[in-house]
Amino acid sequence: MNGLSVKDKTIGVVGVGNIGSRIVRLAKALGTNVLMNDPPLQRKSGSKEFVSLKEIYSADIITLHVPLNKDGIDKTVHLFNKENLPMLKDGALLINASRGQVINNQALSSLLDRKNINVVLDVWENEPQISFDLLKKVKYGSPHIAGYSLEGKVNGTTMIYNALCKFLNRNPVWKPAPPAVANPVIEAIPGNNLESTLDKIFSSIYEIKDDDDLMRKMLSMNKDEAGQYFDSLRKSYKLRREFTNFTVKLTKPDEVLSRILKAFRFNAIA
Repeated sequence: MNGLSVKDKTIGVVGVGNIGSRIVRLAKALGTNVLMNDPPLQRKSGSKEFVSLKEIYSADIITLHVPLNKDGIDKTVHLFNKENLPMLKDGALLINASRGQVINNQALSSLLDRKNINVVLDVWENEPQISFDLLKKVKYGSPHIAGYSLEGKVNGTTMIYNALCKFLNRNPVWKPAPPAVANPVIEAIPGNNLESTLDKIFSSIYEIKDDDDLMRKMLSMNKDEAGQYFDSLRKSYKLRREFTNFTVKLTKPDEVLSRILKAFRFNAIA
């Protein structure tokens, strides 16, 4: 989101597993205050670092990274619903890249008619036939592609391959060799506005508005056409590379920016 300053803001991370823990690390690198909610992990670790879901509602940014649990004490279906969604603070940013059913989409759409909440959704209820009404109201939407980087696909394929080799008692011999990035060096000019500099760097690799523009084409289709189109966006998703493939060349030394870039796994040089 253009103009969003994350320094001195509070981010609430719901689900602190593989992805959520990375978000925590990156948020701290940015100087953001972090609240963590993960009841299963809290019980397992006994850590007092975690907070209740009620405390998460006060955060400026809330990001969800939980599995889809349909029942039990850690049920996550409609974890955010018509009772607690109104507790989000005015102007908050809500991000869901976990599972669509974690948020009651109908309740969220209704809330957006009467409260200023910025919503970014990668996942939706009833995929691929998602709510047009909600799509119209979110800040940005994408077609469930958060893990669709080339490296993510290669890593997933490698895990399956290695597991199959183990099952068949075969020695794994396949070694993936992803292609080199065409333009791996990004030049950046450090300035007074850290977020603006980071936005330019990130946007040169991935522009969320492009995915959002493609998603909104669904609004001119009927439900069946839109469902097929949603699936096609996933199946034919453009090649996207992770930050580890890029070097950021700073026009002048900037210790803070270099530290943040390295936290995001860039190679930063000045």
